[in-house]
Amino acid sequence: MGRMLKFELRKLLRKKSFYLMFILCVGVAVYNVFYQRNMIYDIVQEINEFNKESIRESLAEMFSPQRLALSGFWLMVPIVLAVFAGIFVCEDRASGTIKNIYSRGYSRTTVFFSKFIVSSAVSVLLYVVLIAGLYLSGMVILSTAPVDVSPQTIKGFWLLILGRLLIVLTANAEYFMLSELIGGSTGGAIAVNIFAPIVMTGVLSIGLNIIFLSGTEDYEVYEKMSNIISSIMEYWIYTLAIGGFYIGMEVDTYIWHSVAAAIYFIVFMGLSWLISVKKEVKN
Repeated sequence: MGRMLKFELRKLLRKKSFYLMFILCVGVAVYNVFYQRNMIYDIVQEINEFNKESIRESLAEMFSPQRLALSGFWLMVPIVLAVFAGIFVCEDRASGTIKNIYSRGYSRTTVFFSKFIVSSAVSVLLYVVLIAGLYLSGMVILSTAPVDVSPQTIKGFWLLILGRLLIVLTANAEYFMLSELIGGSTGGAIAVNIFAPIVMTGVLSIGLNIIFLSGTEDYEVYEKMSNIISSIMEYWIYTLAIGGFYIGMEVDTYIWHSVAAAIYFIVFMGLSWLISVKKEVKN
């Protein structure tokens, strides 16, 4: 396994697109932070010209390093991983080099876990780099007039960071599974990775409404069934990814969301392995 891991890492590190992925991801996020800060400040200043202290306080809260690190920009990581997994998983099958790898005596399990470990490591690194970029951009913004206050501390900051890191790993496992399922079509895998979770969420939501609410006329029954649907959708992978770990969430909710994400991760990894060992290699 060690030799296969080194091979996958060496192959990945030679690609310029690997580094470009990090640069673009952080660059777009930081640019948006500065853009939003300037836009909001201009608007608030025009509306409330005589209350500069209020402006400073509101901007300091919105653009503190911690709050920026926990903002929606972290969702760039799953989006980028959808593209990365499609290319990384399918390139060997698309080019036919997977046959050469197997011919050297590497088992399918060894090849799978080598790729999966490298892919997971990339997802963690991408998340850490993006969060660091957002945090540092928050420090820069706070040190620029007129906002000059100490960064605020958010309760459970590191717990939320770890929770979202788990979501990133789970998303990577999901995209890895879908890419393994598609096989040799890199473009097809990328398209499926991007659109399949959204489509499946819609299908699940509509299906649950049809099953639980069809023909329901009693208001109490309707309300009870609606609560059941909401509970199911709360733990759906796409819902967890978008809003699973949020500022101010209860400890019990945090634990259950973490458990749900961990289960998804194990299931996606197991299915990816099964697909990988069972899938035929085309000539």
